[in-house]
Amino acid sequence: MTLTSQIVAATSVEGKSASLGLEGSSYVGGKLPVSLGGFSKTPVEKALRVCIQKSVEYIMSKTPDEYYRHKK
Repeated sequence: MTLTSQIVAATSVEGKSASLGLEGSSYVGGKLPVSLGGFSKTPVEKALRVCIQKSVEYIMSKTPDEYYRHKK
């Protein structure tokens, strides 16, 4: 549930992955594709996982403590 439409933080992330297999290397940035199933077990999937991880870490680092409902 949201109480305001305030933007806490915004950023862009990039993910890179290289493979020694036939697929080559991949770079992902900007808009994500709608369906990710076609990228299973490819360098693109690895690059997308890097983007997702970086995004989650950024969101966690920028979210004020008072926004969390359950505290440790």
